[in-house]
Amino acid sequence: MFRRNETRQPDPHALALALAMQELRPKDTVFLCGSRAAGDYREDSDIDLFVAATEGKGSFDTESAAREWLREHPPEHYASALEMEREEFQRFIKVAQSFAGQAVRHGIAMNGEKFRWPDTLPPDDPELRQTVGMWLGLTAGHIEFLEMRRKLRWKWSSITGEEAGWALERGIKALLTALNDPVRFRHGIKPMWRHLQRTLDWETPARAELRRALERALTLTGCEDSEQPDGRGNLLAQYIDDWRRDRVGSRHSSLEEQEQADIMEAVIEAATRLCGEACRLTGISPEDFQARPHMTV
Repeated sequence: MFRRNETRQPDPHALALALAMQELRPKDTVFLCGSRAAGDYREDSDIDLFVAATEGKGSFDTESAAREWLREHPPEHYASALEMEREEFQRFIKVAQSFAGQAVRHGIAMNGEKFRWPDTLPPDDPELRQTVGMWLGLTAGHIEFLEMRRKLRWKWSSITGEEAGWALERGIKALLTALNDPVRFRHGIKPMWRHLQRTLDWETPARAELRRALERALTLTGCEDSEQPDGRGNLLAQYIDDWRRDRVGSRHSSLEEQEQADIMEAVIEAATRLCGEACRLTGISPEDFQARPHMTV
């Protein structure tokens, strides 16, 4: 079990990498993002970079350069780099749950650049709706996959656990985006659920049903296990970790068939209700977005 860093200080090694990338891209802005910027990273956490590209997206392969730098400066953690053209970056800063919005709110700009954004956004803001639509499309793709596995009665495996985890996580992100909530991206379902519990008004009938569905899904998957304060070690999280780190292939769980069916049904309902609430808040129709191919965020 990997322990989390408790200093709450950015990772010096990741900062050195990000600074090296900034020196290679002097006209652009390179951000260190994620847990290594926030200081709550684990030993196996990825290094997340974001680039606001002045000279055009794709003009320089930051990700390959970062991985080469890490080979020369161990330890060799996994590094990823997301790029966005400057004009698009400036448009999406205002959307808290967009990649640009997360970079300026929670990342560290290596060139010291400062940014400003509005405190609130109308629900019909085009960039807000586009970002909500992205998360809705991704969530819908995971729901479709789970529906297919449920109908075909395939046994629960690491890939199913990964899909179920992403369905809940990205459904929550769709709702957080619709609310323009500035909370930092997390890959743990439980921290985001705790945040929703504290910040959302649950008095309406639709939200009461959403809460019931989420609580059932999280209880069945073990995400509400008090022994696991950060959501790790439970059924879904362990399968997600195993799949992402390529430690297992298609290992089957010891769950009974009915238990597997109950979990998939609960996850599908919770993820669908999350999408429905995000649509209601922004006026997006389910027909306005399509299930998207899977991507890691």
